Amino acid sequence: MPDPVVTVAVFPLAQTAGALTYEDCFGHRNVYCDRLMAFSPMAQRDLNNLLGEWLTKLLAENRQMTSVGISGSSFRLREQGPL
Repeated sequence: MPDPVVTVAVFPLAQTAGALTYEDCFGHRNVYCDRLMAFSPMAQRDLNNLLGEWLTKLLAENRQMTSVGISGSSFRLREQGPL
């Protein structure tokens, strides 16, 4: 199964980050819907929880991430092999 792709907003002043989108072979989820100009707190909570679990797992396995498609204050993370 291919690795998931997560779009993350980074807030340097607050030293935080949050997931905006998640995509894998089963589909995708968005925190914001531009077409409807809507925000989903439930999607935000779920994606941030998933991001936290994913990053914790990657760090525990001594893996690293590379950034691709940097755009504005968000970037897409792709998992790379062990360090």
